[in-house]
Amino acid sequence: MSMKTRALYSALSFLFRIKYFSEDWRGVSSNNFPVNADDYPTGLGIEVTNLCNANCVFCAYQYRERPTTFMPHEMFRNVIDQYVGLGKDKTGIGLTPVVGDPLVDRDLVGKIKYARSVSQINNIHMTTNAILLTQELFDQLVDAGLNMMTISMSGFDPREYERIYRNNQYANVVKNLRAIAHSNRFKKCQIEIGLRTSSLFPWLKKEYWEFRSLGFKISRNWFFDNWSGKIKEDALHGMMFLRPERRSKRIPCTMLYKGPHVLADGTITACGCRDLEGTSELRLGSLKENSMAEMLDSGKIENLRQRFLNGDLPDVCRDCKHYSPATLKY
Repeated sequence: MSMKTRALYSALSFLFRIKYFSEDWRGVSSNNFPVNADDYPTGLGIEVTNLCNANCVFCAYQYRERPTTFMPHEMFRNVIDQYVGLGKDKTGIGLTPVVGDPLVDRDLVGKIKYARSVSQINNIHMTTNAILLTQELFDQLVDAGLNMMTISMSGFDPREYERIYRNNQYANVVKNLRAIAHSNRFKKCQIEIGLRTSSLFPWLKKEYWEFRSLGFKISRNWFFDNWSGKIKEDALHGMMFLRPERRSKRIPCTMLYKGPHVLADGTITACGCRDLEGTSELRLGSLKENSMAEMLDSGKIENLRQRFLNGDLPDVCRDCKHYSPATLKY
């Protein structure tokens, strides 16, 4: 790491630590802590597949050990039915896998169509690398009911893209983005391009301003998670940094208040962010053995929250830099 890069990292880390302190203070000082426990779950994550067509340097997909799986259509319908059966109304679902890309699932349109046919589901979101996102598929997804999408993208440079996403599909992704921007469904779906870039100034590229002018919202990641120790600093490039360590995890993680994640094989975990194999202490059970209601009523979620308060974090959480405290607003 050069001196200039190290200086930028130090400055950004300092700002993050101020943010951490503010979040921790707000959590312990709030009279309403822990927050929204009675409303759990407020959302649901569903992994339609754990297969990906990229191999990003910042993602633990490269370390995945569980078998490649596509969630059967009937299981997906069962998940949706059980979730709304909990009494949830006007709620959203996320189709972003723990690792994988949802567009690889050829039944994705049918699954979204079923979810949207259920009146209680009002938002459907997913993150994709857009390699397979042709205009035709985009139109089908929006017509089926998808209304929120994040596109994971490098800075607008083919060589950088190949280093970070480790495939040669940059030109195809750019072509897809231009095509969907001219679709008459474009404004029916909230789309954000999330840059995972090693460049300090990605906005110096003409494509950045081209896509802004086409109507895309563009954000960038400065910091990346270590996936509980799996991703190392030397795996990242340029202005990509591991998220600074949080000194305190005395407040339960926000993931324990949002909602569970159903893996493609029916396993349910309390965290759809970092339970890579679905075998950690965050595992709540399997739909092949128990209903969703039984798993959520088993006391496991409450026990996990209490373990944070007791300082006895699950191992997968202890080393996780994706942690965010469940303060009053999240």
